[in-house]
Amino acid sequence: MRGTRVALGCLLAVVLAAPALALRVNAEHHQNTIDFAVVDSSVDNWTAGQDQAETTALVDQLTGHGIGTVVVGMRSVRACLDEGELVVVGIGGPGALPADLAGPGEATVLKGRPGDPDGVFAQVVEALKERYGDRVTTATEPSDTGTVSFVRVDGVDDVRAIPIGYDSNRLRALARSGFRVILALPAQFLPDRAWLQRELDRAASTAGVKAVLALGPLPFLTQAADLRGFADHLRASGLDLALPDLGALPGAAAYGEQLPGLIIRAHVIPIPPGADDHALLVRSHRAEKERGVRLIVLRAPTVDPDARLPLATVLRLAPQLTRDLPGGLELGVPVPQVEVRPALWMEGATLAAGLVLLWLAGRWWVGVPVPLPVPALLARRSRGSERGRPRRRGGPDDEAAGDDGAGELADPGPTPRRSTWSVPHWLVVVAVALAALVGVASMVTESLLLWQLLTLVVAIAGASLAVLAAMGRRLPEPGRWRVVTAYLLGAGVAVATGLVVAALGSRSIFMTGLAPFRGVKILLAAPPLVVAVYGLLVTRDRSRAAALGPIAWVRTAVSAIRLWHLLVAAVVVVLGGYYLLRSGNSGVAPAFELRLRDGLDEALYIRPRFKEALAGLPALVVALAWRRPARARWLPAIAAAIGTASMVDTFGHFHTPLAVALLRTGYAILVGLVLGALAAAVIGWIADRSSRRVDEAPSGTEREEVHR
Repeated sequence: MRGTRVALGCLLAVVLAAPALALRVNAEHHQNTIDFAVVDSSVDNWTAGQDQAETTALVDQLTGHGIGTVVVGMRSVRACLDEGELVVVGIGGPGALPADLAGPGEATVLKGRPGDPDGVFAQVVEALKERYGDRVTTATEPSDTGTVSFVRVDGVDDVRAIPIGYDSNRLRALARSGFRVILALPAQFLPDRAWLQRELDRAASTAGVKAVLALGPLPFLTQAADLRGFADHLRASGLDLALPDLGALPGAAAYGEQLPGLIIRAHVIPIPPGADDHALLVRSHRAEKERGVRLIVLRAPTVDPDARLPLATVLRLAPQLTRDLPGGLELGVPVPQVEVRPALWMEGATLAAGLVLLWLAGRWWVGVPVPLPVPALLARRSRGSERGRPRRRGGPDDEAAGDDGAGELADPGPTPRRSTWSVPHWLVVVAVALAALVGVASMVTESLLLWQLLTLVVAIAGASLAVLAAMGRRLPEPGRWRVVTAYLLGAGVAVATGLVVAALGSRSIFMTGLAPFRGVKILLAAPPLVVAVYGLLVTRDRSRAAALGPIAWVRTAVSAIRLWHLLVAAVVVVLGGYYLLRSGNSGVAPAFELRLRDGLDEALYIRPRFKEALAGLPALVVALAWRRPARARWLPAIAAAIGTASMVDTFGHFHTPLAVALLRTGYAILVGLVLGALAAAVIGWIADRSSRRVDEAPSGTEREEVHR
């Protein structure tokens, strides 16, 4: 199959995927406002001891720098104890408790302030009754300053972590100061759903709240009915749900499925003492550009409960964060991503696009000889499908004919039937049909797992085809233009595959990052293996393999292994392990590389991925320019598959805007071509010098004559 047919097939796949891609791009363009927030505990520390005028001036200063929102969490019993609103009372002391609460047994008893002026004690009692039911009893005692209230919780020795609700007075004060308020959901010891919904409604009406933020596990994960009911309540109340963009937050995917079109991506930045402002700025911009984040929360480090966020740090950092926003963003109320759910016909067209790529990739393997014993039925069908077909130049075995690969295929000699099998056409048809069944089953059952499995298979097939199509069926004629066109063909196939993968991921649950692309490490490891197997099959010595048989051939190959082979294999394994460790959505990277990334992000708006620009794509140019020995060109081709797989994976980051993925890939293609051309020139120069030295070296006869 010629490269022209592959290019036309990829173009057809992109056309089929275009409706879903257009729906995706339209949704991405609706999010053009971003908000910056601080947590309420920091604001409380900054305003402690200030009068109203000083507080107003501070608020004006913060909002003037773009910090317009405060994240307010629920108060807990611990906070009330720290603030002196409650006191833990011992049991058994004379006169320490009202008689009604002085019974034996394990219990916790709390005493409120006389008269409960702020209503805190009543709120605590309500929360404890919601949590512990009839184990909660109350009593009062008179005092000179007012009635003192007590509450006892039987069978519990510590209630400090129990949330008691949002502080209405604090919410009113923040709203009057001009702040927008986002409510943080409690992460543990949650009472029933009705209580939480009442608290949210009360707080929302008090401060005009429009969004809630989850910083820990979401509520009701083990209660499906309550989870759906709470999600319905958020929707009915007009409350958006902000979720952190990094890390797997328990319950995020479940709520994402229930609340499409109401999810805001948030990014929390802990600011330690002595933090590098530039690094924080790049981190913020990267979250906004690459991950669709529309809410940035600044807070003190969470590893130290006593740590505080200095006001001077925020006032110094805020203007940098809000001044030069990327991608046309502007300050304002964060807007959730609109719901993205392609119509059935769009999903069908996208499925067809994926099947086109699978067909192209499968067709490339038709006729490839596989040196394995196969059932007689398969062997007969394979031979029958090839009987009567003329052998063509440029077939999959051309490189086995010799190092030049340009002549007709040499006669492989007698081949035992038990070990000869060529990949038949019907096998490709069966494989594509199975993929189609998986896609249809996913559409009918709405199974995300099946859809992700199909996406992974399409991604692997397209990334492998990109290298195989660029390499061609036979060693082509030399020429720079030929190398460039083959390189662009391979890059184009990878981009087309990436666009189809992006179309397959055009759903809200994927684009918000709540259901990430599964199988990233498999995607990055499989194409190099596929290319390696293909190169081994089309370049092997078929006559020798056929004469020996598969078992004897394996024994001969094993006996030829030397110590340096094992050392090279060990190095390859180590590099492969590091490559896989670096891959995925949260791979590690050394400090110098992080600094280089930051610099490139600032200079180029979005940096190219190193696996593509510095490794895989330059290796593709080297493989295409390689001349002698012809078989060795498949070694850089294996490395090239790393680059094409990484290109497809770029589009598999479904939370990344499509325009950003295209720009990043364009940079990688350009840089890879330039670096690859330089590397190919250096390798060619070294090869020419080595060849010239061999040609100029005196032969044995000449040395003997000189000696005489």
